[in-house]
Amino acid sequence: MRLRTTSELQRREGPDAQLGPGQFFVRKTVVGKKCYQRIEATVDFDGKYDVVDSKMVNGKLITYEEYKKDEH
Repeated sequence: MRLRTTSELQRREGPDAQLGPGQFFVRKTVVGKKCYQRIEATVDFDGKYDVVDSKMVNGKLITYEEYKKDEH
């Protein structure tokens, strides 16, 4: 899943700032290339866009290195 920090991430402000660990978050439904099962993803990011928490339904979050390794 690729994200555009300028348009897809939402900033937690005001009362919503207490709803999660990250300064930014995204909720997204993802469909893979090899499997068409929907993955529901919620990912929290800090101010540097590093992942601080994630919740996946029907999938798991992996690093870019793991993704590149599986690609071959």
